[in-house]
Amino acid sequence: MVTERVLGVLRTLGTSLVVLDEVHNLTTNRQAGAEAASTLKQFADRLDATFLYAGIDLPTTDLFAGDMGRQIKARMIMHQMRPYGNGTKADREAWTELVLGVEDLLTLAAHEAESLAEEAAYLWDRTGGSIGGLRALLSDAAIGAIIDGTEKIDRARLQATATDYAAEEHHHKRAALSSGSRKRGLNRAQ
Repeated sequence: MVTERVLGVLRTLGTSLVVLDEVHNLTTNRQAGAEAASTLKQFADRLDATFLYAGIDLPTTDLFAGDMGRQIKARMIMHQMRPYGNGTKADREAWTELVLGVEDLLTLAAHEAESLAEEAAYLWDRTGGSIGGLRALLSDAAIGAIIDGTEKIDRARLQATATDYAAEEHHHKRAALSSGSRKRGLNRAQ
């Protein structure tokens, strides 16, 4: 049986962590999805390893519905990821450290190390504090900088780089709120 062979290989390799990403795409109301969920449950029952399930809105997905879903949920602890905040000094410092960590991964010939620290607030505004949004924006900006030969990321390069739809939606909402606040302030001053 394939399951036994896979379990044997995982044990032989000393596998201690199994990461399953995009779990929200597993549809268990179909034969193949139900078999996959059953196999995952068998692996978790029979393998001495930690299973990490990652995806969007996992508590509402098919994998965690019904009798089998209740059994799977009974074997796990839920950790929900949230975007970075910017409301406190500690939040802003943590975000800046993340920005610098992602910046450190960029391999641009003319880019000055830690120069994006001064753009941290702007980057938070553009991405809504999303790690994925930040990574994508900086990666796309780096590609643009390589293509145009500047080999560095600055505010102009960031402004010329598109972000994902969720980040754009966040950015436009914040801009609208900020604009509304300025208008109310002007009305009060008059």
